[in-house]
Amino acid sequence: MNIVGTLFHIVWIYLSVSVRFVNWRLQLWLQSVHLVESTSRSMKRTLLIVRHGQTTWNVEHRLPGQLPGVALTDSGREQAARLAESLSVLPISSIISSPLERARDTAAYIAQGRDLEIQFEPDLMDTDVGEWAGKVIEDLSKNDPAWKAYVKDPTVAPEGIETFPQVQKRVVAAIERWLAKESIGAYPVFVLTPTW
Repeated sequence: MNIVGTLFHIVWIYLSVSVRFVNWRLQLWLQSVHLVESTSRSMKRTLLIVRHGQTTWNVEHRLPGQLPGVALTDSGREQAARLAESLSVLPISSIISSPLERARDTAAYIAQGRDLEIQFEPDLMDTDVGEWAGKVIEDLSKNDPAWKAYVKDPTVAPEGIETFPQVQKRVVAAIERWLAKESIGAYPVFVLTPTW
């Protein structure tokens, strides 16, 4: 393929992707306008469940568990900013976040430009992995038979470690508690840290 053909192909791809993106944003906007009108009459809710952006420990393949101080990477901040931009067309009514730093920072991006205070819910935190918190997953996989058993069947865990069903029950109960409050509105966002 010659240089003109290659340039034409690149421009074609760029235009094609741009048209799809604009179409997607327009559809989201039209949907949000329609839903704002319909929610005022019947109080339908659209739940947005968001996982935090990439962290330093994701990159290092470390288990964060419920440890504080696990920061977003530059990529994680970019992910959160892109998500916030994508959600800007929706009339987000409240933001409920895990209190862990990685979720709080992600929620802060979503809150930018909105008159919303982030509300914190401890039951949205990550799985309590007890003594495994901070450990490298590969090391655990090589050296810890209890970890291997947990990975094989996360419905059973050693003492001090949450099972996946326990985490799910905790998170679902928290979301249901928040949904019982009319004050959270029709478009609540829940920012979670669980890795289940």
